[in-house]
Amino acid sequence: MHALSKLFEALHLTRKDKLSGGHYRRRRQTSRRSSFLSCETLESKQLLAADVAQAFATTIELDTTDPVTVAIEGKFQEDTVSGTVVKFETNAPVSDSDIFIELTSDTPLTNDNFLQYVNNDDYDNTFFHRSVYNFVLQGGGFTAPTVAADQAGSDPLAIVPRGTVQNEPVNLNTRGTIAMAKLGGLPDSATSQFFFNLNNNSFLDSDNGGYTVFGEVLGSGMSVVDTMALAPTYDATTYYANPALAELPIYNTFSDNIIRPNDFLKIENADVVTESDLMNYVVSSSDAAKLTASFDGNGDLVLTPNASASGSVTVTVTATSKLDNLSDSQTFSVQLNGGGPVEPVLTAIESSGSVTLNVDSQGRIYAGDTPILNRDGATQLGAVGGWEYLAAEADPTFSNTNTVLLKRTSDSLVYLYRFNSDWTRSSSVPTRIIANGADGYDEVEGIFETDANNDGNVRPPITAVESSGSVTLNVDLQGRIYAGDTPILNRDGVTQLGAVGGWEYLAAEADPTFSNTNTVLL
Repeated sequence: MHALSKLFEALHLTRKDKLSGGHYRRRRQTSRRSSFLSCETLESKQLLAADVAQAFATTIELDTTDPVTVAIEGKFQEDTVSGTVVKFETNAPVSDSDIFIELTSDTPLTNDNFLQYVNNDDYDNTFFHRSVYNFVLQGGGFTAPTVAADQAGSDPLAIVPRGTVQNEPVNLNTRGTIAMAKLGGLPDSATSQFFFNLNNNSFLDSDNGGYTVFGEVLGSGMSVVDTMALAPTYDATTYYANPALAELPIYNTFSDNIIRPNDFLKIENADVVTESDLMNYVVSSSDAAKLTASFDGNGDLVLTPNASASGSVTVTVTATSKLDNLSDSQTFSVQLNGGGPVEPVLTAIESSGSVTLNVDSQGRIYAGDTPILNRDGATQLGAVGGWEYLAAEADPTFSNTNTVLLKRTSDSLVYLYRFNSDWTRSSSVPTRIIANGADGYDEVEGIFETDANNDGNVRPPITAVESSGSVTLNVDLQGRIYAGDTPILNRDGVTQLGAVGGWEYLAAEADPTFSNTNTVLL
């Protein structure tokens, strides 16, 4: 307890004589001795605007029976906040009493130490125990009593230190920063206690090895700090017998000199927050009679369709920064269909092969517009982690069944899954597995007309069927005929010449004498 009572002594705060009668005192400005270190200043904050980070789906499909929850996390961002942010929820007497603190990137040891106390809830229900006018507001030392000071068990309990942390005095003690308190004459003695700089306290940059600034108050948070710092101070050593509480800020004056729980300047909760916590959200529906839009207790968007509603409704989500009140919005459509099945909005994910693979807004896969089903015949094939859909074929030569081609992105293995004619999966075992660079790639690429191994070549493997004439006739695995490596097309200019029942290919000539044109001999 002696060490805790001496914390921050090195800040050279002028001690004041106790007043006779009560212990209430007003603060007066203390003298400073100035010095300056060549330290890197914290990056000044520009306007912090809420900005779109990731778009919602263009169209969300709903039936009109069940609400749908849409995650809001990651949809908007604060453009210039890049570090870890901690929020202090305080009991300051203002409408918005939260303080957001962005940790610096150049004080890793101090950050880790501070976050251990935050994540262990050590700062929850603590109070600022020292305040010096136009200088500092200090906390992180004691939990707030739950009973009045004249009651048993009213002594503030000290936060149990986790050990000291090495000093990292690389930033300046300017107004709006947060720094670690420590013992006089011991630069590496910081534990749990911290202070907000209410002014540009340059002498702290060198005193006692320099005081480690590890964060900066964001947005309008300093107005909260300033409001708390204006509270009068009180010499509470009479009640608590702890010299560290000789300049205790309190909200209320009182005739009986008894400090009560609500008099303390409290940090009610301290938490690391996500980017979405830095914003306030508002959502609107273009037709509330058809669809209501709201937020649940987790902050996620909830879309609730009304009975028998159909058609399209526009939803707009606006995010407003808690730090500077700047906003940005996203708008998307919700398709309703009166409680019946909704026609999915499909997006092509590949164009190789004879069948286009499509995906809907929920990540379900379709062969054209036919759902590709798992073996239960009910659930639909969806995204497969670590795999990429490359192509689809209806009744390809090598398997005589509908087949989907997937590529494992980690090691480029290709799986060919077998499906029945109705695109229901018929087997849990891939038709074949082809390693990257194996000869089988050529076969796969030829059938699916896709460059599976990204070598720039999708020509199928061909085999000579004759060697007479000036041009060799070749055939691929699907029986299609080539003059050399040029497909021989039918009169429609699209379909390729293939095997002809009862006929044998004998030779091919480019511009033979007897016909003055390219000719195939059968």
